[in-house]
Amino acid sequence: MSNVATFVQDGKYIDHIPSGSNVAAGDVIVIGGGIVGVADRAIPDGKVGALHIEGIYRFKAAGAISAGAKVTLASSGKISAWTSAATDPVVGIALNAATSDGDAVNVLINGQAAALAAAGVNAAAIAAL
Repeated sequence: MSNVATFVQDGKYIDHIPSGSNVAAGDVIVIGGGIVGVADRAIPDGKVGALHIEGIYRFKAAGAISAGAKVTLASSGKISAWTSAATDPVVGIALNAATSDGDAVNVLINGQAAALAAAGVNAAAIAAL
């Protein structure tokens, strides 16, 4: 017998049901396994809402970040360059550099970024998409 798959959704969004608190529009939610989702609108506690798991999002940097660097969530609500010692998951890849705290950084989130980087596509080429 062959494997059979049934289409569920296009994969740009996933359903999310907050447990314990509301989710505000723009909140970044870390899902099990290190997947990051961004709420495009508020999701009330206990209700189904959508999280974007693909795309380019603008974050504020917590310090210097190189274009093409993997980034993670910083405790300040900003992003920082990911290091092998980081305990938080990789959010994505920085498409532009930040030189100081508060600089705007466009980030290609989740596996989409990792797949492009693994294929050898540099940050400038990703940013041009």
